[in-house]
Amino acid sequence: MKIIIYPNPAQDFVNISIVEPTLEPDIIIIIDFSGRIVFKDLLEPGIKNIQIQNNLNTGVYILELRSGSLTLDAQKLMINW
Repeated sequence: MKIIIYPNPAQDFVNISIVEPTLEPDIIIIIDFSGRIVFKDLLEPGIKNIQIQNNLNTGVYILELRSGSLTLDAQKLMINW
């Protein structure tokens, strides 16, 4: 596992820890199941812990860490209000 998402399911916020030391993503993207990007943010080099305030509706999403157009890791994220 390259990243850890917690809590999952999430409510108020989502924490992302990059566990793989060589993983250097520059973009974080959250995609809903219709394929629409609902969150996108650029990451500073060297960042290993990220906290995102949750503004998403209840449901299942895919959280991706990317370097340019290359997806480094993708995991399911559940939002439960």
